[in-house]
Amino acid sequence: MHELMRESILDAASEAAAGRDWTDVRIADVAETVGISRQTIYNEFGTKDQLGTALFEREVTRFGDGMVEQVRAADSFRDAVRAAFTWMLKEAGESALLNRILTAHQHGDRESLLPMLTVHADIFIRPLREQLADAFLERWAGPTTLEAQQVAEMVIRPGQSRVTLSPAAS
Repeated sequence: MHELMRESILDAASEAAAGRDWTDVRIADVAETVGISRQTIYNEFGTKDQLGTALFEREVTRFGDGMVEQVRAADSFRDAVRAAFTWMLKEAGESALLNRILTAHQHGDRESLLPMLTVHADIFIRPLREQLADAFLERWAGPTTLEAQQVAEMVIRPGQSRVTLSPAAS
């Protein structure tokens, strides 16, 4: 029950953040959408910034899970790398939340979650690198842990660069 409530809060916050400036996303509105009190959200997440961090971390997990699926379905290591990278770019293009983050300046947003994707990139690069490297190692015996991590990094960093500099962001 607790996990369902947490996911409902994150879903409502994601929908709100995808549609307007993060400054204009109010805890009271998220609480009303979910049908709970503001205090419940504060008890669960702490501050609004911590809610934003949790929202971003959930997206990172979703991206990692999707990339791992691509690795597990691939017939070769090369195909796995290509599929993970391609999936990441496609999914990034379809994410309403990510697209709002990347185009915040076009909307005149005063505050956005963009620093989590750029300035605080370690929030997602490290976990994605570990998750993807583990998937490579589970699927193929050839690479060492360091090699798997390096390949994972070579998928993630150019993907991050491509996503943050995509046409939607310019």
